[in-house]
Amino acid sequence: MNSYIYTDRGLCCVREGVCCWLTVDELTEAGYSSAEEVYILIRPVEYRLVDSSDLERKAFSIFPDGYVMRHERLKGGKSLVMGVREEVLNRVYELFPGSMIKGCIPYGIGVRSLLLTKGILQETAVYLVVEDAGERVFITALSGFTVLETREIPFKDTERLIEEVKRSEKHLLERSGSRGKMMFVSNHPDFVQAMKVQRSSDEVIPIEGVMPVFEVLTRARFGIHFSSPHDEAAEKRRSGIQQRILFLMVPLILVLASVIPAVSMKYTADKALLKLEKLQTDIARKEAILRSRQLNTYQDQVRESKALSWEETFMELTASIPAQWQLENIVWESGFERRNSVSVLLFKRSEAAFSGKGVFKYAAVNHEITGGRPAVRVVYEK
Repeated sequence: MNSYIYTDRGLCCVREGVCCWLTVDELTEAGYSSAEEVYILIRPVEYRLVDSSDLERKAFSIFPDGYVMRHERLKGGKSLVMGVREEVLNRVYELFPGSMIKGCIPYGIGVRSLLLTKGILQETAVYLVVEDAGERVFITALSGFTVLETREIPFKDTERLIEEVKRSEKHLLERSGSRGKMMFVSNHPDFVQAMKVQRSSDEVIPIEGVMPVFEVLTRARFGIHFSSPHDEAAEKRRSGIQQRILFLMVPLILVLASVIPAVSMKYTADKALLKLEKLQTDIARKEAILRSRQLNTYQDQVRESKALSWEETFMELTASIPAQWQLENIVWESGFERRNSVSVLLFKRSEAAFSGKGVFKYAAVNHEITGGRPAVRVVYEK
C-alpha cells in the first residue's frame, strides 16, 4: 500500500527505501495514482483551538468560505478544528480514485499518532517534530495532544534547519502559552546531534526510519478523514431531501392525530388511548431521526467519539502499567454495535508477577509467551 504526503509543491513518498518527491504529472506517468490503495496525508491544513460550547454557533466563522472542516473534542472543554481548502481536496480526489483512498488525513494528526504509538507524547509537554523528507523538511508543533501547525521548508544545511526550528520554538511558546517542557523529536541524525550539543539529552528524542510517519498509517485508527467536496455536497443534498420529506410528514401526522379520535369514538376509550400513544411514539421516533440527520450533516459523531475515547483511554492505560512491565503495543477496536475495547501487550522487564492497578484492575489479563518472552495481554473494555 502506497502512502503520500500531499503539499502545494508535489507529493512526497518513499520508493525503494528512499524519500522522493513527485509532481502530479510524474506520479500519473509512473502509474502510481491508480495502482493500489493509498493513504494521503494532507500538509496544507490549518488548525484552530476553540471552546466546544461555541463550536456549533461559530462553525461557519472559524474558517472562510471554501474550506472543508473536521473537528475533534479534547479535554478541558476544547475542540481542535481542522480546515483544508476545497481546491486541495479536489486535486487529491482527481489524482486518486476515491475508492482507492483508504484515508485522507491531516499530516499533523499522523505525526501525533506517531508520537502516541512510540510512547513519546505527554499531555503537559510541548513538541517540535522535525521530519526529514529528503529535499524538504516538515516541522510540526504540538502542545500536548493539540496540533498547532506544520511548516514545510527546503532543506539546505543543518545550521539553517536549527535556525528555523528555533524560530518555530519561539512562535510555539508565544502561541501555546504553555510552560511545559520543550521536546525536540526528529529522524534527522545531524539535527539530533547538533541539538544535543545545545540542549539536554532528555529534551532531544531521535526516531529512526525514512518518513516514520508512514509507519503508523496502516496500524493506527484515525477518527479524522477528509472526503471529496463533491461527495460531501451530494450527501448534503440527499440529507436535505430526506429532511424536507420528514418535515412534510410531521404536519400530516399531527392532522391524523386530531382526526383519529373523532372517527374512533365507536371504539372504547382504552383502545383510542392506545392508538394515540402509538402515534405519539411514532412522532417522537421520527423527530429523533430528524435531529440525528441534522447533526450528521455537520460532523461525524462516531469518529469524533473514537478520537476522544482513544486519547483518554491511552492516558489511563499508560498510567496503569506496573514499573516491572514494558508496553509493546496497543490495539484499539470500536464499532457501532459493540463497546470500545483496547488490547494491550506487555513484556516483563524483571522477575516480578503482574499486579494490575488503575484500570487494569477491571481488565481481563491473559498470560502468554510472545517471541520467546513472557508477556501478558490485557483486554480492557470502556
